[in-house]
Amino acid sequence: MNNNDQKRIQKALDHRLSGLKGDPFLAQQVIAAAQGKEIKMKKKISVTLVFALIATLLAATALATGLLFSNRYDAVKLADQALHDKYGITDKMMTVFCRESEQSENGVMTFTYESIEHIARMGVYTVTVKDGKAEAVWSLDGVDTAGGLEAKAWGAEQVEMMLKDYPAVMTYLGNQPDAYAQKPIPAPPPATEEEQAIINAKIKIQVLEAAKITMDEARESARLAIVKEHGLTSLQEECLLPYDGEEYFQMEDGQPMFIKFFTIDQGEAWVEKDGIYVVTVNLTTGEIEEIIYDSTLAGNG
Repeated sequence: MNNNDQKRIQKALDHRLSGLKGDPFLAQQVIAAAQGKEIKMKKKISVTLVFALIATLLAATALATGLLFSNRYDAVKLADQALHDKYGITDKMMTVFCRESEQSENGVMTFTYESIEHIARMGVYTVTVKDGKAEAVWSLDGVDTAGGLEAKAWGAEQVEMMLKDYPAVMTYLGNQPDAYAQKPIPAPPPATEEEQAIINAKIKIQVLEAAKITMDEARESARLAIVKEHGLTSLQEECLLPYDGEEYFQMEDGQPMFIKFFTIDQGEAWVEKDGIYVVTVNLTTGEIEEIIYDSTLAGNG
Protein backbone atom coordinates (compact mmCIF):
# COMPACT_ATOMS: atom_id res chain seq x y z
CA MET A 1 0.00 0.00 0.00
CA ASN A 2 1.57 3.29 -1.06
CA ASN A 3 1.38 6.58 0.84
CA ASN A 4 -1.51 7.97 -1.22
CA ASP A 5 -3.49 4.77 -0.67
CA GLN A 6 -2.94 5.03 3.08
CA LYS A 7 -4.20 8.63 3.05
CA ARG A 8 -7.30 7.60 1.11
CA ILE A 9 -7.99 4.77 3.55
CA GLN A 10 -7.60 7.14 6.50
CA LYS A 11 -9.83 9.73 4.82
CA ALA A 12 -12.54 7.16 4.18
CA LEU A 13 -12.26 5.84 7.74
CA ASP A 14 -12.40 9.35 9.22
CA HIS A 15 -15.41 10.01 7.00
CA ARG A 16 -17.16 6.88 8.24
CA LEU A 17 -16.36 7.44 11.93
CA SER A 18 -17.05 11.18 11.99
CA GLY A 19 -19.95 12.03 14.22
CA LEU A 20 -20.26 8.62 15.84
CA LYS A 21 -21.13 8.70 19.50
CA GLY A 22 -18.62 7.13 21.83
CA ASP A 23 -19.42 4.56 24.47
CA PRO A 24 -18.54 6.10 27.86
CA PHE A 25 -18.62 2.72 29.62
CA LEU A 26 -16.25 1.26 27.05
CA ALA A 27 -13.92 4.20 27.57
CA GLN A 28 -14.05 3.47 31.30
CA GLN A 29 -13.11 -0.15 30.62
CA VAL A 30 -10.15 0.87 28.48
CA ILE A 31 -8.83 3.22 31.15
CA ALA A 32 -9.29 0.56 33.80
CA ALA A 33 -7.46 -2.00 31.67
CA ALA A 34 -4.52 0.35 31.37
CA GLN A 35 -4.48 0.68 35.17
CA GLY A 36 -4.75 -3.06 35.73
CA LYS A 37 -8.27 -2.86 37.15
CA GLU A 38 -11.39 -4.79 36.27
CA ILE A 39 -14.92 -3.50 35.93
CA LYS A 40 -17.78 -5.90 36.47
CA MET A 41 -20.87 -5.38 34.36
CA LYS A 42 -24.25 -6.04 35.89
CA LYS A 43 -26.32 -8.59 34.06
CA LYS A 44 -29.91 -7.67 33.37
CA ILE A 45 -32.64 -9.94 32.07
CA SER A 46 -35.86 -8.34 30.94
CA VAL A 47 -38.88 -8.97 28.80
CA THR A 48 -37.26 -6.88 26.06
CA LEU A 49 -34.65 -9.62 25.71
CA VAL A 50 -37.32 -11.96 24.37
CA PHE A 51 -38.31 -9.45 21.70
CA ALA A 52 -34.66 -8.84 20.87
CA LEU A 53 -34.14 -12.57 20.31
CA ILE A 54 -37.21 -12.74 18.09
CA ALA A 55 -35.97 -9.76 16.07
CA THR A 56 -32.59 -11.45 15.70
CA LEU A 57 -34.18 -14.64 14.37
CA LEU A 58 -36.24 -12.64 11.90
CA ALA A 59 -33.18 -10.74 10.77
CA ALA A 60 -31.23 -13.97 10.27
CA THR A 61 -34.05 -15.39 8.17
CA ALA A 62 -34.22 -12.24 6.05
CA LEU A 63 -30.44 -12.23 5.63
CA ALA A 64 -30.60 -15.75 4.22
CA THR A 65 -33.07 -14.67 1.54
CA GLY A 66 -31.60 -11.30 0.52
CA LEU A 67 -29.82 -8.12 1.47
CA LEU A 68 -31.11 -5.88 4.22
CA PHE A 69 -30.73 -2.10 4.24
CA SER A 70 -31.29 0.16 7.24
CA ASN A 71 -33.43 3.29 7.36
CA ARG A 72 -30.25 5.32 7.61
CA TYR A 73 -28.93 3.76 4.42
CA ASP A 74 -32.15 4.64 2.61
CA ALA A 75 -31.87 8.22 3.90
CA VAL A 76 -28.28 8.51 2.65
CA LYS A 77 -29.38 7.35 -0.82
CA LEU A 78 -32.14 9.95 -0.87
CA ALA A 79 -29.71 12.68 0.22
CA ASP A 80 -27.09 11.78 -2.39
CA GLN A 81 -29.75 11.60 -5.09
CA ALA A 82 -31.14 15.01 -4.09
CA LEU A 83 -27.66 16.48 -4.34
CA HIS A 84 -27.24 14.97 -7.80
CA ASP A 85 -30.66 16.04 -9.07
CA LYS A 86 -30.38 19.66 -7.92
CA TYR A 87 -26.67 20.39 -8.18
CA GLY A 88 -25.21 17.70 -10.47
CA ILE A 89 -22.93 16.20 -7.81
CA THR A 90 -22.25 12.60 -8.88
CA ASP A 91 -20.95 9.58 -7.00
CA LYS A 92 -17.44 9.93 -8.34
CA MET A 93 -17.38 13.59 -7.21
CA MET A 94 -17.92 12.52 -3.59
CA THR A 95 -14.17 11.97 -3.33
CA VAL A 96 -13.73 15.71 -2.66
CA PHE A 97 -16.47 15.89 -0.02
CA CYS A 98 -16.89 14.81 3.57
CA ARG A 99 -20.46 13.81 4.40
CA GLU A 100 -21.69 13.98 7.99
CA SER A 101 -25.11 13.13 9.36
CA GLU A 102 -27.29 13.97 12.33
CA GLN A 103 -30.68 12.62 13.35
CA SER A 104 -33.17 14.59 15.42
CA GLU A 105 -35.49 13.13 18.04
CA ASN A 106 -38.41 13.24 15.58
CA GLY A 107 -36.50 11.12 13.05
CA VAL A 108 -35.49 13.89 10.64
CA MET A 109 -32.01 13.29 9.23
CA THR A 110 -29.72 16.10 8.15
CA PHE A 111 -26.69 15.51 5.94
CA THR A 112 -23.95 18.06 5.31
CA TYR A 113 -21.40 17.87 2.50
CA GLU A 114 -18.26 19.98 2.85
CA SER A 115 -15.00 20.17 0.94
CA ILE A 116 -12.36 17.95 2.48
CA GLU A 117 -9.83 20.66 1.68
CA HIS A 118 -12.04 23.35 3.29
CA ILE A 119 -12.31 25.25 0.00
CA ALA A 120 -14.43 28.32 0.73
CA ARG A 121 -15.78 28.63 -2.81
CA MET A 122 -17.37 25.17 -2.56
CA GLY A 123 -19.57 26.20 0.36
CA VAL A 124 -21.67 23.66 2.29
CA TYR A 125 -24.49 21.52 0.93
CA THR A 126 -27.22 20.54 3.38
CA VAL A 127 -29.83 17.89 2.69
CA THR A 128 -32.78 17.26 5.00
CA VAL A 129 -34.57 13.91 4.76
CA LYS A 130 -38.05 13.63 6.24
CA ASP A 131 -40.88 11.18 5.55
CA GLY A 132 -39.07 9.68 2.58
CA LYS A 133 -38.42 13.03 0.89
CA ALA A 134 -35.13 14.92 0.60
CA GLU A 135 -34.59 18.66 0.20
CA ALA A 136 -31.17 20.04 -0.71
CA VAL A 137 -29.83 23.57 -0.28
CA TRP A 138 -26.40 25.14 -0.82
CA SER A 139 -24.82 27.87 1.24
CA LEU A 140 -23.82 29.53 -2.05
CA ASP A 141 -27.20 29.31 -3.76
CA GLY A 142 -27.59 32.32 -6.05
CA VAL A 143 -23.84 32.97 -6.41
CA ASP A 144 -22.55 32.77 -9.99
CA THR A 145 -20.67 29.53 -10.80
CA ALA A 146 -19.70 30.56 -14.35
CA GLY A 147 -16.09 31.31 -15.24
CA GLY A 148 -14.23 28.13 -14.40
CA LEU A 149 -11.78 28.43 -11.51
CA GLU A 150 -12.28 32.20 -11.44
CA ALA A 151 -15.93 31.76 -10.45
CA LYS A 152 -17.04 33.10 -7.07
CA ALA A 153 -18.78 29.82 -6.30
CA TRP A 154 -17.56 26.37 -7.31
CA GLY A 155 -20.25 23.89 -8.30
CA ALA A 156 -20.26 20.66 -10.28
CA GLU A 157 -18.30 22.23 -13.17
CA GLN A 158 -15.34 23.09 -10.96
CA VAL A 159 -15.50 19.76 -9.10
CA GLU A 160 -15.25 18.01 -12.47
CA MET A 161 -12.14 20.10 -13.17
CA MET A 162 -10.67 18.90 -9.87
CA LEU A 163 -11.22 15.29 -10.90
CA LYS A 164 -9.49 15.85 -14.25
CA ASP A 165 -6.42 17.68 -12.92
CA TYR A 166 -6.38 17.84 -9.14
CA PRO A 167 -2.77 19.07 -8.74
CA ALA A 168 -3.38 21.98 -11.15
CA VAL A 169 -6.50 23.09 -9.29
CA MET A 170 -4.74 22.91 -5.92
CA THR A 171 -1.82 24.89 -7.33
CA TYR A 172 -4.27 27.58 -8.46
CA LEU A 173 -5.87 27.69 -5.00
CA GLY A 174 -2.47 28.07 -3.40
CA ASN A 175 -2.18 31.47 -5.04
CA GLN A 176 -5.59 32.68 -3.84
CA PRO A 177 -5.51 34.39 -0.41
CA ASP A 178 -9.20 33.76 0.29
CA ALA A 179 -9.38 30.24 -1.15
CA TYR A 180 -9.84 28.37 2.11
CA ALA A 181 -12.46 28.61 4.82
CA GLN A 182 -11.39 28.68 8.44
CA LYS A 183 -10.29 25.18 9.29
CA PRO A 184 -11.71 23.43 12.38
CA ILE A 185 -9.79 23.42 15.62
CA PRO A 186 -7.24 20.58 15.50
CA ALA A 187 -8.26 17.45 17.38
CA PRO A 188 -6.34 16.44 20.51
CA PRO A 189 -3.19 14.39 19.86
CA PRO A 190 -4.11 10.79 18.94
CA ALA A 191 -3.43 7.93 21.31
CA THR A 192 -0.09 6.17 21.10
CA GLU A 193 0.06 2.96 19.05
CA GLU A 194 -0.01 0.91 22.23
CA GLU A 195 -3.00 2.79 23.66
CA GLN A 196 -4.85 2.60 20.33
CA ALA A 197 -4.19 -1.16 20.15
CA ILE A 198 -5.80 -1.61 23.58
CA ILE A 199 -8.80 0.50 22.58
CA ASN A 200 -9.24 -1.36 19.28
CA ALA A 201 -8.99 -4.74 20.99
CA LYS A 202 -11.64 -3.78 23.55
CA ILE A 203 -13.99 -2.48 20.87
CA LYS A 204 -13.54 -5.60 18.74
CA ILE A 205 -14.32 -7.88 21.68
CA GLN A 206 -17.42 -5.88 22.55
CA VAL A 207 -18.61 -5.87 18.93
CA LEU A 208 -18.09 -9.60 18.39
CA GLU A 209 -19.82 -10.46 21.68
CA ALA A 210 -22.87 -8.48 20.56
CA ALA A 211 -22.89 -9.86 16.99
CA LYS A 212 -25.84 -11.99 15.88
CA ILE A 213 -24.50 -12.88 12.45
CA THR A 214 -21.13 -14.41 11.53
CA MET A 215 -18.24 -12.41 10.13
CA ASP A 216 -18.40 -14.45 6.92
CA GLU A 217 -22.05 -13.45 6.52
CA ALA A 218 -21.18 -9.81 7.17
CA ARG A 219 -18.33 -9.79 4.65
CA GLU A 220 -20.48 -11.43 1.97
CA SER A 221 -23.36 -9.03 2.62
CA ALA A 222 -20.95 -6.11 2.27
CA ARG A 223 -19.64 -7.45 -1.03
CA LEU A 224 -23.10 -8.17 -2.45
CA ALA A 225 -24.33 -4.73 -1.38
CA ILE A 226 -21.63 -3.06 -3.48
CA VAL A 227 -22.46 -5.24 -6.48
CA LYS A 228 -26.18 -4.49 -6.21
CA GLU A 229 -26.16 -0.83 -5.23
CA HIS A 230 -23.43 0.25 -7.63
CA GLY A 231 -24.64 -1.89 -10.52
CA LEU A 232 -21.38 -3.75 -11.12
CA THR A 233 -21.00 -5.87 -14.22
CA SER A 234 -19.75 -9.45 -13.91
CA LEU A 235 -16.25 -8.31 -14.91
CA GLN A 236 -16.29 -5.48 -12.37
CA GLU A 237 -17.47 -7.91 -9.70
CA GLU A 238 -14.44 -10.08 -10.44
CA CYS A 239 -12.23 -7.03 -9.81
CA LEU A 240 -13.97 -6.25 -6.49
CA LEU A 241 -11.47 -7.32 -3.85
CA PRO A 242 -10.99 -6.80 -0.09
CA TYR A 243 -8.66 -3.85 0.39
CA ASP A 244 -5.48 -5.18 2.04
CA GLY A 245 -7.52 -6.77 4.81
CA GLU A 246 -8.77 -3.41 6.09
CA GLU A 247 -11.50 -4.11 8.67
CA TYR A 248 -12.70 -2.06 11.60
CA PHE A 249 -15.15 -2.49 14.46
CA GLN A 250 -17.27 0.21 16.11
CA MET A 251 -20.09 0.42 18.65
CA GLU A 252 -22.64 2.99 17.52
CA ASP A 253 -25.63 3.80 19.74
CA GLY A 254 -25.22 0.39 21.37
CA GLN A 255 -25.16 -1.43 18.01
CA PRO A 256 -22.14 -3.49 16.86
CA MET A 257 -20.84 -2.25 13.52
CA PHE A 258 -18.39 -3.92 11.15
CA ILE A 259 -16.61 -1.71 8.61
CA LYS A 260 -15.10 -3.41 5.58
CA PHE A 261 -12.97 -1.89 2.80
CA PHE A 262 -12.99 -3.07 -0.82
CA THR A 263 -11.32 -1.83 -3.98
CA ILE A 264 -11.86 -2.08 -7.72
CA ASP A 265 -8.90 -1.53 -10.05
CA GLN A 266 -9.59 -2.43 -13.67
CA GLY A 267 -6.29 -1.28 -15.16
CA GLU A 268 -3.62 1.40 -15.23
CA ALA A 269 -6.05 4.15 -16.27
CA TRP A 270 -9.12 4.98 -14.16
CA VAL A 271 -12.28 3.24 -15.37
CA GLU A 272 -15.87 3.79 -14.26
CA LYS A 273 -16.52 2.09 -10.87
CA ASP A 274 -12.81 2.03 -9.96
CA GLY A 275 -12.03 3.21 -6.44
CA ILE A 276 -12.44 2.38 -2.77
CA TYR A 277 -15.70 1.17 -1.24
CA VAL A 278 -16.34 1.23 2.51
CA VAL A 279 -19.31 -0.77 3.76
CA THR A 280 -20.75 -0.70 7.27
CA VAL A 281 -22.75 -3.74 8.39
CA ASN A 282 -24.86 -3.88 11.54
CA LEU A 283 -23.87 -7.19 13.15
CA THR A 284 -27.11 -7.40 15.15
CA THR A 285 -29.63 -6.88 12.36
CA GLY A 286 -27.49 -7.82 9.38
CA GLU A 287 -28.48 -4.53 7.74
CA ILE A 288 -26.22 -2.49 5.50
CA GLU A 289 -25.91 0.87 7.27
CA GLU A 290 -23.77 2.76 4.78
CA ILE A 291 -21.66 2.45 1.64
CA ILE A 292 -19.05 5.14 1.07
CA TYR A 293 -17.58 5.30 -2.42
CA ASP A 294 -14.31 7.13 -3.11
CA SER A 295 -13.42 7.28 -6.79
CA THR A 296 -9.85 8.31 -5.75
CA LEU A 297 -9.77 10.66 -8.76
CA ALA A 298 -8.91 13.72 -6.66
CA GLY A 299 -6.04 12.05 -4.83
CA ASN A 300 -6.63 14.07 -1.64
CA GLY A 301 -2.97 14.22 -0.79
